[in-house]
Amino acid sequence: LYFETKDSSYSIPYKAFYEMSNLQDKLIIPSSITIIGEYAFSGCGFYHVVFESQILTPSTSPTIKEGAFYNCKNLNDTINFGNIATISKRAFAGCSRLPSIDFGTSNLPIFERSAFEDCSSLDFKVNFPTTKPGTNPYIINKYAFSGCSSLEGTHGHLIIPAYIDTIDDYAFQGCAFQHLEFKKRDAQSDALTLGVGAFSGCKYISFDLVLPYLKGKKIPDRSFSGCSRIQYIEYPDNIKIIGKYAFNGCSGVKGPLEIPSSVKRIEDYAFAGCSGYSGSLTINVEPSDDVQTIIGPHAFEGCSGFKKGELHIFVENDEESFRAYGNTGPNQNQFPYFRYRYFLRIGTEAFKDTKFKNVYYNGRFQPDCDYDIGFSHTKGIH
Repeated sequence: LYFETKDSSYSIPYKAFYEMSNLQDKLIIPSSITIIGEYAFSGCGFYHVVFESQILTPSTSPTIKEGAFYNCKNLNDTINFGNIATISKRAFAGCSRLPSIDFGTSNLPIFERSAFEDCSSLDFKVNFPTTKPGTNPYIINKYAFSGCSSLEGTHGHLIIPAYIDTIDDYAFQGCAFQHLEFKKRDAQSDALTLGVGAFSGCKYISFDLVLPYLKGKKIPDRSFSGCSRIQYIEYPDNIKIIGKYAFNGCSGVKGPLEIPSSVKRIEDYAFAGCSGYSGSLTINVEPSDDVQTIIGPHAFEGCSGFKKGELHIFVENDEESFRAYGNTGPNQNQFPYFRYRYFLRIGTEAFKDTKFKNVYYNGRFQPDCDYDIGFSHTKGIH
């Protein structure tokens, strides 16, 4: 299909060729086309899409509207976008045979929501420019590459530059890169906004993961859930919350786990199924009269690698803090019925099936940790 227009500017209307699967072979977009309307070619049978202009710029490239090529399952050749400015939401979602896309070496378009969602054959070299293109905040929107199960980045390596402001919910869910690297950010003011489940299900990440400063001081829910081959995780020193299911199923992480003292909340199932952790688990608590440290229900459930290790809970300045805020009666040394309620709350079955050999509170052995406060099936302490 080729367009010949007398006008210097022409728009292809909404659903103009919607689900015309008999339109096959090649689609050529001349430079006179300025807008490709919503779902204009959705469901068509083209094998190739070619932009006629040799050099597309933000001022000369067409605007590709929502769903313009949605579900074009026959597309099986690289699309060269040149310097196109924006890939609208769902523009190429469901193009399951699309093998690659090319944006040149100096361009970085805005990827709107679900722009390439479920393009399961897509594997392009994600080479983000070394310097920020433009002055506006740069966002990789929700589901932009979710389900791109062949997406490996550059030689299996995805590098996130410091100028990227936001990686939104499930943006890279289920992708195939092996090494995820966040470039160092100079200060907490440059912190990254990370969405829910942004890298969940990226089961091939198999190198160390060094997290950058994050806005909200929280590792969001499901951020790396199911990333079962990550070997080591380094946390930024400003994190206060580890969200629900954040590292659930990250069974490949090895060695001891020490939670930074800045963390005030480890939410439900945050580390559940992280069976590769071993040795001892240390949790440091900084007492506060207005902020309670919380370990949510099932937070460490199934971390069976701790079976020969010990759980150490340290509350800084415990004696002084406890006299100020806590019980000073005859049971003041009992753990955790009195002390923990002021500084530390442990949810139901938070340590289920961890099978710690022993539990210590500020260096003191605790022989009688109770089921009700999270130690169900914790071998050796009942």
